[in-house]
Amino acid sequence: MGATGHNSGIPRGKRGNATSLFNLMRNIGGSIGTAVTGTMLARQRQTVAVVLGEHITVYDRPTQSILAQLGVIFLCMIPLVLIMKRAKPGGGAVGAP
Repeated sequence: MGATGHNSGIPRGKRGNATSLFNLMRNIGGSIGTAVTGTMLARQRQTVAVVLGEHITVYDRPTQSILAQLGVIFLCMIPLVLIMKRAKPGGGAVGAP
């Protein structure tokens, strides 16, 4: 139902109250939906953390290999970060006249 059609059958004098009630119910519904979604995401995150914790340890060979590769990538990126140019004070775009 559209926002303009929800109070078409209500007398003109009571439309303010009907609109207020409609907006209250919409806000409560949004709050409940947000709370439920947040709870579901938090529970799913906990489940994923438990599963990962059961299957991935630092003593596992594939995990050690991945961590070593990430370390090498990180070390290779340090010089790139150091040679990057900083933005000039004043916020001008690079190469702008």
